Amino acid sequence: DGSPMRFDNLTVSGGTVAAGGTRGGTAFDIETGKQLWVPKADDGCYDLGYAGGEKLVTVRKCGSYDKPQLHILTIDPKSGGVISEYKMAEGVEYASVISTEPLVVAAEVGDTDSIGLSDVFSIDNKTGKLRIRISVPADQFEARCSGVTTIEQCKGVVVGNDRLYVETKQHDGSNGSYGQTNEIVAFDLATGKQTGQRADAGDRYTMTPLRMDGGNVIAYKRPPYDKGGQIVSIDGGTFKETELLENPASRSVRDVETRLSPQYSEIIYSQGHLYMSAVYASELTSTDTR
Repeated sequence: DGSPMRFDNLTVSGGTVAAGGTRGGTAFDIETGKQLWVPKADDGCYDLGYAGGEKLVTVRKCGSYDKPQLHILTIDPKSGGVISEYKMAEGVEYASVISTEPLVVAAEVGDTDSIGLSDVFSIDNKTGKLRIRISVPADQFEARCSGVTTIEQCKGVVVGNDRLYVETKQHDGSNGSYGQTNEIVAFDLATGKQTGQRADAGDRYTMTPLRMDGGNVIAYKRPPYDKGGQIVSIDGGTFKETELLENPASRSVRDVETRLSPQYSEIIYSQGHLYMSAVYASELTSTDTR
């Protein structure tokens, strides 16, 4: 209709920038800015969004409003051509992509207390066949996905070593005193079973996985009121934790850090630096310190 398109989701794979939103998607060459392809508008389907990295994956929504069906497509970044396809069960309205290689997709299936993630689907992106489905119930795990068109926004869960690393629900510490703690556990993406590996946050700390670092898991440990937060590396084989960074326990640092929950804020660790940000900017009050 001539009006500008709004894109809610941008991602990069193989030199291609793919942009998706509720009005459709498109892709551009990252070096020249030249438009490479747009999805074919047929069969009442449209691309909800894209996930990048090693492969380019699209979540395509088809069917009627009452009976939607999601298609998880691995596509060629240069041409947009379909390499493989997996059809989710009817009625699942939104899906998020945790990883494109191996292909791991999260969805909220049925009536649950989960936020965008009750089940994880491990898919062979060469054939489009389901490898295994893993249940991640909200009463046991803290992982969540925002869903809708921001399909790469999952927290509390990462993929590496052909395993799914998930943050568990908080529970009382082992010493019987005040304070909550939790763990990170691993599932095998071939069998769907837990591997038995478990990294403990330690009493009064809670831990969330941020990303992989080769074969190791980088995790953020949210501190108790009198400590600074930590970044640790969890060895993918032994699950031994190595501390990489600890924030100061000073009042000014704690006041800022405790307002930035891993479930709602952006937390990134890169090149020895920890970056923490609220997703939405808000006006500072007289009590805020930076």
